Amino acid sequence: MKKILSASLIFAAICGSGCNKKKDYRCVSDGGYSGPVTVVKDCTGTYIRYLKKDYLVCNSEILQYYVSGSAVNVTFSETSYCSTLPVYICNMYHENEGVITINCVW
Repeated sequence: MKKILSASLIFAAICGSGCNKKKDYRCVSDGGYSGPVTVVKDCTGTYIRYLKKDYLVCNSEILQYYVSGSAVNVTFSETSYCSTLPVYICNMYHENEGVITINCVW
């Protein structure tokens, strides 16, 4: 009986510890912004809409699997320089509040 009780407690501990790993603790704001955003994609690039304002995403590859209109939670920081800005393939202008780098998507 003690073996069955011990085995069930060990099994419960293993299952319970797996539930704690759902939150990615590497997702910290580091002085940036954090929260729900909407992904906006058009021919001028990839943007996130945060508090009704669009921001151009410098590292847009992190959002490559999300379609325009997707709701995601991100942590991001404003940046002044981006060497990987996309090449514009249309003559459209997309008003934005600046360039940001996404630190984490969850």
